[in-house]
Formats: sequence, structure tokens, C-alpha cells
Amino acid sequence: MRWLMEHFTLISAIVATLGGVGAAIAAYWKHRKLTLISAIMAALAGFGGVVGAYWEKQQQGKKSDENAALSREIARLAQENLAWATGGDSYIYLGTSKPVKGSDFVNTWLEVRGKYALRDVHVTVVESGVGGRGFIFDHHYGTVRPERTGYPAVSPSLRLPASGSQTVLVFINTLTRTLNQIFRFEKTNGDWKVATRVFELPSKKILFEEVESGFPKDETGNVRW
Repeated sequence: MRWLMEHFTLISAIVATLGGVGAAIAAYWKHRKLTLISAIMAALAGFGGVVGAYWEKQQQGKKSDENAALSREIARLAQENLAWATGGDSYIYLGTSKPVKGSDFVNTWLEVRGKYALRDVHVTVVESGVGGRGFIFDHHYGTVRPERTGYPAVSPSLRLPASGSQTVLVFINTLTRTLNQIFRFEKTNGDWKVATRVFELPSKKILFEEVESGFPKDETGNVRW
């Protein structure tokens, strides 16, 4: 029923055309010239109606496609604006330099993954375990843009203990996300190796993980986080 309603104009024009053609044929057989001419005119008018109805339908379809494309573009722009305001899928963590042999300290810096700036960024760092200094850093960065990361700026230096093992916990909050980062430093044959993992709370979804080649692993081949 819906299809009939949508194509009512086109169907009516086709019926009119067929009726006109039928009238023309009937008039021809009865040798009524005037009626024949009138019938032919009616048939032509009906044909014009078919063409007009078809054109109207095509234009309606074109407008519908244009409206759908415009709606999609509006939705995309709205989503993009929201991402710029909230940070979208971007996230932030601490990057570290390679521990230098014979040195007890490691430099860190902020790293942003993603194209959107992160707002209301706050970072807290705690060294745990034997030789750890406990709470060592707490800083509110405010807005951090991707192009302004990758250098030390205001960031902590981590101290590696004589015990040969160190765990560092990083607590990161932004306007819309809460992240945790864990560092594991292990001394192997006099050389420090590092592994780090960044995950989101409360889902504990892993966003980033990096394990240096040669870092000690358990019997199953995994890092003991």
C-alpha cells in the first residue's frame, strides 16, 4: 500500500497514457478523424505526464540523497567539535629515556597519543618497592596539546635503586578520562631494562604497552606487572 501511495502520480499518468492510446486505436477503426486527433492528443498528454512524473520522482530521490548527505556531515562536524572540546580518543602518559649504565636517574616527559588536545591534565607519580622514595611528583598541567609533548618540561626524574628492581606508578587524570601507568625497571647483567603499560580505569583496557628487548619475564613468557 505504501508503495502505491508513493508512486500514485506515476501510475495515474501511465493509466492515462494507455487510455489515450486505446481511444486512438478505437477512433482509427471507426474512421472518426476528429476523435482520432483528440485521442492522439490525449495519448501525448498522458505520455508527457509519465515523463513529468518520472522526472519529479528522480528529483525527489536526488533531494533525499542530498539531505541524507547533509545530515551525515552535520553529525560528523558535531562529533569532531565534541572531540576537540573533550580530547576525543587521545590519551597521555610518561615517556622515559633509556636508563644510562652507571646512572641512578631516568628522565621522563609527557607523551600524547592522538590528534586532540587533553584538558585538565593532572599527573601524580609514586616510586614503590625497596629503595623507592614513595610520593615524588604531583603536578597540574591544565591543557596539553600533542605538538607540545615529547620534551621534559615539568616532569619527574625517576631514581633507580641499588636493589636492581623498581616499580613506578603514575596516576593520570584528564577532563574525561582516568588512566594508570606502571613502570617496571629490572637490572640484568649490569644493564637496566624497562617495561611500561598504560591502562584506562575503571575498564582496565590497555591503551599502550612497551617492553624493552631483554626485559626479564616469568616462566610463561609474560612480564610480572
